[in-house]
Formats: sequence, C-alpha cells, structure tokens
Amino acid sequence: MTQATDQAFYDRADAHIDLANHHFVKFDDLGKVSASLTFGATRFSAWMSARSFKSGAELAAAREE
Repeated sequence: MTQATDQAFYDRADAHIDLANHHFVKFDDLGKVSASLTFGATRFSAWMSARSFKSGAELAAAREE
C-alpha cells in the first residue's frame, strides 16, 4: 500500500501540537488553548477557501449557490 502522507505532514502537525503544549504549560488552561488552536485552524481554512476565488464578488456568488 502506498503511503499518501509524507513525513513533512506529520512534522507540521507536530509543530502545531508542540505550540499548543507550550501555551498550555505557560497558561495552564487547556480549554483556552484548545479554543485558540481551533479558532486559528478555522481562520486558516476560511482564508484557504477564499483565496481560490478571483474576487470578493466571485466568492459572494459562490456562497449564494
């Protein structure tokens, strides 16, 4: 079976987990760290989706569909 995910994928994921762990140790509030990580991932996903459109009007038209 061919591996679809390379080591860099796991390295990037581990970097996010390491950052979250660092913040948890610093702030001692797992709920807030989790919320911040989720919020950041959501914002990045929205930006990734939006950049596939050439304009805001094109994005708005697709939203209506």
